[in-house]
Amino acid sequence: MVNYQNIDEKLEKFYGGNPRELPLYTIPEAAGYLKMPARTLRRWVCGDNAESKTRRPSEPVIQLPNSDRPMLSFMNLVEAYVLSSIRRIENVRFDKVRTSLNFLEINFPSPHPFADNQFWVDRFDLYVDKAGSLICTSRHGQIVIREVVAQYLRRIDRDEKNIPIKIYPFSKPINFDTSDESAKVKKLEDIPRNISIDPLVSFGRPTLAGTGISTNVIAGRFNAGESREELAKDYDITEAQVEEAIDYEGSTRRVA
Repeated sequence: MVNYQNIDEKLEKFYGGNPRELPLYTIPEAAGYLKMPARTLRRWVCGDNAESKTRRPSEPVIQLPNSDRPMLSFMNLVEAYVLSSIRRIENVRFDKVRTSLNFLEINFPSPHPFADNQFWVDRFDLYVDKAGSLICTSRHGQIVIREVVAQYLRRIDRDEKNIPIKIYPFSKPINFDTSDESAKVKKLEDIPRNISIDPLVSFGRPTLAGTGISTNVIAGRFNAGESREELAKDYDITEAQVEEAIDYEGSTRRVA
């Protein structure tokens, strides 16, 4: 029988702390990996003290390992990844998510509630009943939140304790050509898990799923003049995988 506690203790000793909780990603890096605007992620993790005609000052939605150092941990990355799924849903009042967290802090104490599988599986209905109206104006919209979030949760691998250990971000920015929420859910369902982020692999940088090969390294070599065919042969992967890495890193740079 595998003693996971011993494994966790060895990992923490090797990394100087829990590798899932260490500050690994700058805000621009994390935003690029998740295909979202860096300014939005910065507001989530740092808050926003500036008041404008369209936006009020806000508190952070995600708590960083070190408030004096604006870098995200892997667990923070998972939280942002799940929150970005809610942000994509029409008619969601995302400005109220911070307010709804007050309910979570009282009824579901967790350092990373939006990354906690137990919350989404066992407590989501309670959350919707008590706080759902804060973030969405219709009951149908609240149901859609669960359906869309479910597709994102399927792209998160967890250990035997249900703690996130790996995520499979989307290779390209998600663009919907329909307002039908069911069609959006189906589209998310059909997108393959080709890119992975694991804090124990390649220092938490994106890799081609199942290979450990850095997407950044592949894209860098391609940009330096090597062909897709040469790279596929060198890494013993398909040209389609090479293209996936190039597309992912290309879109990462464009978004970030």
